[in-house]
Amino acid sequence: MWQNLGATLALVRAMRGQSQAAVARTAGLTKSRLSKYERGHELPRLDSLERVLNALGVGYQQFFSTLSIVDREKANPTPISDEPGPVTEELVVRLLNLAQR
Repeated sequence: MWQNLGATLALVRAMRGQSQAAVARTAGLTKSRLSKYERGHELPRLDSLERVLNALGVGYQQFFSTLSIVDREKANPTPISDEPGPVTEELVVRLLNLAQR
């Protein structure tokens, strides 16, 4: 689960249309630190994760639901088309719904 935490942060941030710099600034972090979280080079402390999620306007439940989808998808990718790839229709629909909340 934790190996995809950073990728999920990056995904949610991108879907919210926010830059690393803007999220880091709002969360009281350096852009470098947020980048380390997103690349999985560092795990955020709980208080840092909370500040990042607040900056993104995402609650814990939404975030960890998305993380669960990313975990499942990375473990068992089911492509939308015949082309192999990690993106599934279910993932796209759920993430679009999350982005609209």
